Amino acid sequence: MGDFGQRPAPVFEAFDDSILNLKRVALNHINNFQRPIVGSEYIWFPVIAGVNSTLNMVNSTLDTFVSSTAGAMTWDGGTANIVSSVILGQGLSVIDYTKEGVLNLVNSVFRPYDHSATARIQAYNGGVANLIASTIQFDGSGTLDVPIDSSHPLLGCPNNYKCSGAPLQAFNQGVINLASTAVSVINTDLFRVDHPYSATYKGTVGALTADGLTFVQPVANQDSAALMSLFRQPSLLTSGMPYQLNTTFLVPHYLRWPAGADPLVTGPLLNVVPDADGGINQLINPIDGSAITSDVFGNPRTSNGLRDVGAVQHSVPGPLPLLGVGSAFGWSRRLRRRLGKRSYLHQSATSITNS
Repeated sequence: MGDFGQRPAPVFEAFDDSILNLKRVALNHINNFQRPIVGSEYIWFPVIAGVNSTLNMVNSTLDTFVSSTAGAMTWDGGTANIVSSVILGQGLSVIDYTKEGVLNLVNSVFRPYDHSATARIQAYNGGVANLIASTIQFDGSGTLDVPIDSSHPLLGCPNNYKCSGAPLQAFNQGVINLASTAVSVINTDLFRVDHPYSATYKGTVGALTADGLTFVQPVANQDSAALMSLFRQPSLLTSGMPYQLNTTFLVPHYLRWPAGADPLVTGPLLNVVPDADGGINQLINPIDGSAITSDVFGNPRTSNGLRDVGAVQHSVPGPLPLLGVGSAFGWSRRLRRRLGKRSYLHQSATSITNS
């Protein structure tokens, strides 16, 4: 379903101990035509909003949120569980209210399109975001990390809320925790986000943490050593190229969705997580406590007891190096076709329950 309203009201709302269940929901082309609030760009007008309540979202897709301040979801107190879902376009926000605010993003993909205030996952005012076995991809190559003004009307960032912190930002006692999650950022020397991973804003401090099974991609101003310190993890995975890029243009870009989310066969994400079949690293659904046995595309979640970092399990064998470039290109085309067929997340069936 789509919504083309000229109003800041969310499509779905939950308040005061209510529960919002969304299963196999597809939302796209949301535009409330709101502009950033100067000086408070972290306040969003989201598509899904909750206050002191619970969200359970499964096997759903939120796509093409074109408003610069819409945001996919803002949860102010209570728990938001997003499982085996895809969020393309805009971001997720969690804060404490009269209840503790917790976001659990599990086995899901987040790929923001826009270089705006909502192109991020943010935790602030004591909110906690747990990103578990998820994939975060942000192309920061189309922006300049400067405020919007007459010389940078399109490529810049909102005043007082720079692009730094896209795609991960924690401030004012907010915390973002990563577990077996893949975070990738494309930066170039010409266009870039100076600090895509940020734990400060307006003099306030938050925290970013990660386990030793998480991959975070270094950028020019945040090298491997800086990331290990920032995420408080000396064993943080930072080496190697995680995804295949399209290099036919001036600057590289991710391949189109969904093929672009598949781990590179020679990259650092494959077969990293041990004991993933019933062992200590088995992936658990926070909604009902069941084991998650499929990746975000519906493929088997593990292979020989091992799980790939992120939300996508690379289940299609790549060509042997001796087969040559032609075979590799042929395999890549077959992979894209297969992923396109298996992506069941774009189904239009909708199940919505409020209680």
